[in-house]
Amino acid sequence: MATSSATIAVNYGTSMFLSLVGNDPAGTVGVSVRDVALLPQTSADNQFQLRFQAGSGVLSVNGIQVTSVSSSSVSISTQASGGIVTATCAYNGFQTPAPTISFTVFYTKQTLEDASEDPTIVFNPPSGGQIVMAEAPLLAAEAAA
Repeated sequence: MATSSATIAVNYGTSMFLSLVGNDPAGTVGVSVRDVALLPQTSADNQFQLRFQAGSGVLSVNGIQVTSVSSSSVSISTQASGGIVTATCAYNGFQTPAPTISFTVFYTKQTLEDASEDPTIVFNPPSGGQIVMAEAPLLAAEAAA
């Protein structure tokens, strides 16, 4: 089991938006406005630790509440401490279409207003080619016969 990690800033201008501060290994997490894409490089990359922290216009990130999970093949657990929230996301297999987790992120703006938004995490399949199905060796043996 390989673990990728990323730091994501929660920002507020005229509306809330997320930005990627950094990730390790590079290229395994993507952020677009309010959505997070998990981008495994191989099928062994099945766990992601996402750290949500205050960015521009935000004093602190106070919590995450999961509102829906589209598949039982993925899970998420969260922990909040010191104005930062850590979410650990795991795959239990890759699916098409990519499973999603919808959640509410709670944060405090620099104006001392509490706010919340509803981003999504998308669990993409590995980028390193096709996923090999369990039946593939049998089919290959039949084709060779």
